Amino acid sequence: MGAHARWAQVLGLLIFAAAAFFPGHTNLQHPSRLLPIAREKAAAAAQSEIPAQVLVEAVRSDLERGRPGARLWEVRRWYPFGLAPLWLAALLAVALWPRLRRLVGWALLSLALALAVLEAFYLGVEYAPLLPQVLGWGETLLVWVAVVLVLFVRRPTDRGVGAVEAHVAAQALLGWFHLLTLPSSEARIRWGTHSLGEMATSLTTNFRPAFWAALAGLMLAFLPVYLRRARRPLASPAFPP
Repeated sequence: MGAHARWAQVLGLLIFAAAAFFPGHTNLQHPSRLLPIAREKAAAAAQSEIPAQVLVEAVRSDLERGRPGARLWEVRRWYPFGLAPLWLAALLAVALWPRLRRLVGWALLSLALALAVLEAFYLGVEYAPLLPQVLGWGETLLVWVAVVLVLFVRRPTDRGVGAVEAHVAAQALLGWFHLLTLPSSEARIRWGTHSLGEMATSLTTNFRPAFWAALAGLMLAFLPVYLRRARRPLASPAFPP
């Protein structure tokens, strides 16, 4: 992968990581129905969620209570932010020590498997199917299959175990889809009961600028890999498709 694309990927992850330290969501449910002054007062009183703070407090709570993962599971909606340091460390490691490519690649593939399992449980709890009963379970299964495809289906040039940039891009793309489901799920709750303008105002108020900056950063982290011209494999041999 070219140097420009590689630096763009790193820049995107840095933007994404920085966004974790700013409010990502505020629980204002119907801001379009508030008067301007009331809206300002409500915004000041509303509880904001800072992803980095939420994740750190969850880990601290789990350690204090001796229940690893219990509180962390409750804040699972923000999990992609916790992966940013790992992705940056992987890219830095292979840039400084190219001989570590295969080792880092295997670590990222293991992480991808863990993410597939995590998303299976996440969808089982959070996903609200559009179809009823048994068909709804089938719909949920199809969504999980899409998750697996995002993580593991690549172009031949990106299937190498040592294709670290491609592994990071795939996981960043999954994180982008995951975070995008947060406003889309909120919109689904109000679909049919509120106008499109009210929903748009609500989403752009509830989800703070840092959230949208995080989505933009993730796009910059995966687009350089997916849009670059296919040349030679990043590394070989390839893992099974």
